[in-house]
Amino acid sequence: MKMQRIISVAALAVLTAIAAGLVWRAAIDSQSLAEATIVATPPHIDQSSDTLKQISDSLVIAKRDNKRVLLQFGSRGCSWCHLLHNLFEKDERIAAELKSDYVVVMVDVSDGNNKSVDDKYGTPRHNSLPFTVIMDADGNQLLTQNIAFADQDALSHGTARVAPDKVLDVLKKWAPKKDDHDA
Repeated sequence: MKMQRIISVAALAVLTAIAAGLVWRAAIDSQSLAEATIVATPPHIDQSSDTLKQISDSLVIAKRDNKRVLLQFGSRGCSWCHLLHNLFEKDERIAAELKSDYVVVMVDVSDGNNKSVDDKYGTPRHNSLPFTVIMDADGNQLLTQNIAFADQDALSHGTARVAPDKVLDVLKKWAPKKDDHDA
């Protein structure tokens, strides 16, 4: 009986060590993802500014320049938000498309921020973040969805990455037609 108890305690100790190792590995992987994707709050999010005014100003610019307004709802602690934001800045094709056809407003919904903006645009924070709203220059919502499509190939290799071609397809689909300006 005493030997059985010793074996049981030893087996429990081994299982505990294995579980601790798995938890530690998951924490390291999670930390690596966080370090790789959450460099800082994206620079376009000005938490002290009036986001509704930013959107209003963006609509004026969009009308003047024949562009769409893209509201990117996100959170400081959202890894996918940072992945999408990094893609917006670092993928040359996407950055060029955004510059050419969109006025981008980053909307921080961390810790209940921008509740009035969130409510006005259909509470995207209740959906999976990041969440995108694309509007025409008159403020009509054309698209309301998460466009941070996971790159399935990267996921199958244990890496979180947004599929740039899918994001670009959405941006091109909703870009204003070049003859819209004269309409």
